[in-house]
Amino acid sequence: MSLDIAGGRATFAPTTAQNPLDKSKALPLTFTTGHIPVVGAIVEGAPGSFEIDSGNNDDLLLTQSFASAHGVGSGYRTPTHSEYVGVGGSASSTRIRVASISVGPFILHGIPAEISQAKSGVLQRDGLDGNLGYDVFRQFVVTIDYGNARLYLRPNAAFDTPVTVAGTGIIPERNADGTFGIVKVLDGTPAPYARGTLRGS
Repeated sequence: MSLDIAGGRATFAPTTAQNPLDKSKALPLTFTTGHIPVVGAIVEGAPGSFEIDSGNNDDLLLTQSFASAHGVGSGYRTPTHSEYVGVGGSASSTRIRVASISVGPFILHGIPAEISQAKSGVLQRDGLDGNLGYDVFRQFVVTIDYGNARLYLRPNAAFDTPVTVAGTGIIPERNADGTFGIVKVLDGTPAPYARGTLRGS
């Protein structure tokens, strides 16, 4: 399976097919107990194991234990508190930007990240250091070869381009009729100062 988010294309081929991967770099994969692919990456100089999370439509998620052990995010004097939703429900987090993350020979800069405050869940169960989401993989043509346990990466047009973050402090949720509702307003963000405006909109 090859996925090019920037190009809006997904391609599927048998594992026996000889696909044109000459410009891609192959990285070894391992798998969790739930058969989720895991790849090694280096975050601000610290190596770790990260699941490939196609359901993470945002950025890089780090466990609290990994961030604390390696001092990731410790330079933020006033970190922004946030919240994310995973398979096990919602959990609190701290939003930062990592200076660099290396996946194989490729180095990405200024990737938004969340440091999870969750004490349990899939990441803790499988002993992972976090997961890699949209903001990482949108910058590559990604090919996952499950049969041969390989991840192939090839930079695309979005490689190492700036990643913007809204950071409003509003947690929205899509309603059944297609409209959106605000389910939470986070303290320490711009959102609380606009409560009156939000109620009237």
